[in-house]
Amino acid sequence: MNKKIEPKKIIQFAAIVLGIYILSVVLSFVNLTRMHAYIFADGETFAVTPYKNIPLKTVIEKYGIKLSDCDIISADLNKPLRAAKTARITRVTREERTITENVPFRITWSRIYNSNLRKTELQKGVEKTSVKTVSDTMRDGVL
Repeated sequence: MNKKIEPKKIIQFAAIVLGIYILSVVLSFVNLTRMHAYIFADGETFAVTPYKNIPLKTVIEKYGIKLSDCDIISADLNKPLRAAKTARITRVTREERTITENVPFRITWSRIYNSNLRKTELQKGVEKTSVKTVSDTMRDGVL
């Protein structure tokens, strides 16, 4: 009753077992990446479990991410974030600054006739200062 197993059959069996193992590893990796959605904010990536009926706004609040009125969100806040999707939050800040510049001396010429009816040229100059308000918009700290 001693059966001899051929080496060819052992190699085939080992190849099948190895193939099944590799396939299970690949499928588990695919399942892991599909089970999470991602939120990218402030240089950090948050792996989030996607929920079918919970909007993105609630998930963001749960993770303690504060949103301002100027921030740009790449996904709709009122819809759920689907699996394997990424929502990017771009922080937008606006700064206003005032620039005061001196305008160079500007010469104006005019001709007048004085009391003895001689033509005289007058030179007037005015130095002005101009005030400009500049608004800078920064996205994630980049101008």
